Amino acid sequence: MECDYFVAATTYGLFILAVTQSGDIIYSQRSYFDGCNVTNVQVLNKNLLFCTMMDGEGNGKMVTIDVVTEEQETIMPPNDKYFDIMDMGRVPGTDDEYPYFILHAAYGLLIVDITNKRIYNLSAS
Repeated sequence: MECDYFVAATTYGLFILAVTQSGDIIYSQRSYFDGCNVTNVQVLNKNLLFCTMMDGEGNGKMVTIDVVTEEQETIMPPNDKYFDIMDMGRVPGTDDEYPYFILHAAYGLLIVDITNKRIYNLSAS
């Protein structure tokens, strides 16, 4: 059976799901960040995901996770300075090897450089 896969960001973690050709959704029993409120997820490439989440203590963090090796890399350690993240998207024109993302936070906009683990605040000071 051939399936397409997608990720679901939920208040209970991040889940990998499959959709069959007939439209049935299958839970793949692969999940990450159990107990965390995963607020956003973007696919960087076939195996690598970029996520924003709130951990069990209410601290926000940004991570990438390789869904094959399950290796995680922290882009921003847990803190509450840059959260609540309401939405995010890839900056147009950035390539797959060096992606930038723009995040809409409760207080303004952020640019995230995943490769160099840098966050740029675009809100007025």
